[in-house]
Amino acid sequence: HVLVRQLSPEQQSYIVDAGSNRGVTVDMVAVYKNCLLGRVATVYPTYAKIQLITDGGCKVAALCGTTEAQGIHEGLNQIDETTLNFVSHLETICVGDLIISSGSGLVFPRGFMLGSIKEAHIDGLYYKITVAPPLDMTSVEYVYLIKK
Repeated sequence: HVLVRQLSPEQQSYIVDAGSNRGVTVDMVAVYKNCLLGRVATVYPTYAKIQLITDGGCKVAALCGTTEAQGIHEGLNQIDETTLNFVSHLETICVGDLIISSGSGLVFPRGFMLGSIKEAHIDGLYYKITVAPPLDMTSVEYVYLIKK
């Protein structure tokens, strides 16, 4: 259960009512309705702090659902916008395409939705891609915590 939401320009996180007393460990992944919400950053005995995918410090290896163009999904400390970086200008990018976790990193598993492409344009050797998060982060009441 989400107890507290910290959705500010400095930090994007949730506090949930499960901690080490219920088996929660650092780097467990928070999901809701097949959407990736973030990862457990800090664990206390009775609660845990989840760093959301919208947080500027959260980076997820990702790919486009249709074209499988790969990049790094990064938060911008905004609840309504994230970015997909390091996508080669040689790839095909489609506005509206889903962004999913690729599973290439050490923390996040493959196949969870990160959002959809709002806009994209070439900036040098890479695309500059804006992503709309999959959920309204202000209304999530519950999360599931899983291990990769």
